[in-house]
Amino acid sequence: MRLLFLVGLAGCYSPTVHPGAPCGSGGACPGNLVCAADQTCQPPGGVDAGPDSSPLADAAIDGPPGIDACTTCIAPANDLPGDAIDISAGGDFTADLTYAHDDASKPGTGQFCGNAGGLDVFYTIHVDADEVYYIDTFGSDFDTVIRVFHGACTGGAAPNGTSCRNDANACSSVQTQFAGTLSAGDNCVVIDGLDGTQTGRSLMVHVEAGGREGTRVASPSGTQTFSGTPFDTANDSNVEAGSCANYGSPDHGFYFTPCPGQTVNVTATTCNATTAASPWDTALYAHGPNGELDCTDDDGTACALNGGLSTISFTARNAHLYWVVVDAGSPNTSGAYELDLTFN
Repeated sequence: MRLLFLVGLAGCYSPTVHPGAPCGSGGACPGNLVCAADQTCQPPGGVDAGPDSSPLADAAIDGPPGIDACTTCIAPANDLPGDAIDISAGGDFTADLTYAHDDASKPGTGQFCGNAGGLDVFYTIHVDADEVYYIDTFGSDFDTVIRVFHGACTGGAAPNGTSCRNDANACSSVQTQFAGTLSAGDNCVVIDGLDGTQTGRSLMVHVEAGGREGTRVASPSGTQTFSGTPFDTANDSNVEAGSCANYGSPDHGFYFTPCPGQTVNVTATTCNATTAASPWDTALYAHGPNGELDCTDDDGTACALNGGLSTISFTARNAHLYWVVVDAGSPNTSGAYELDLTFN
């Protein structure tokens, strides 16, 4: 528990809920704080902590002169960088930031990653190999920023190379959605308030481990085309298998993230002239947070170009991490491909 001491002089009202902020006109304080006799906003329930060095500081809370130390204002368990909570396994996490502190700030590169004054908490993710992770703060009651950087968590300015997300713009939300590749080893995730004006204190964090590396589909909308060669062993390996395709061949994954409450109907196909010209026997499968959604090895007569091309259709719902994987439809096959993704 961190002790907060009442010090300071009278000043103008601050909209933050930080203990120690100046009281407003008429003794106004935000949140559940009260105005102490030194005209700073402090938690109620303080106790006399010892010799009097600020006689006015405690009069409004416990009466006798002395330095008030708050015994009820407990910061979140991961308030400090050294106490970062491990979220590598994924899941849902909550925190009350009422008594959190402003320990972290944006990188010094001009990148917009929030402004000064936001309250923050720290999380850590460890991966053995490069892996995609999904993180969102939907359900929180304040404007959030997510910063992710490789290495142990530290306070102060985030290091250069930090990945920053501010708002889920595609979702028209001030809460934040992050999806990206985390490098092998330790990674730090900082959840911060946009700035010191945020009055909400309820944080909700949702985390999903992708289980693999992959290519991001920037937005699940319209028709998007990707091409490549999954059997380029310098870039792809046999990471997974679908229920319809398990030949131990390298595969390549494509991931996307819908918004809360959004329903997206997806069609993915290699039934096109590029793949047919290889020719390559492809299989396609898709999976989301609850497992496999579809798997097809060969369209058969559905694709007039040849029998080795595949199409899948599935529905993606809500803010989660979804994958479409291009794999081999028979042993020891290889070739170039084109993947066409259509979102409705």
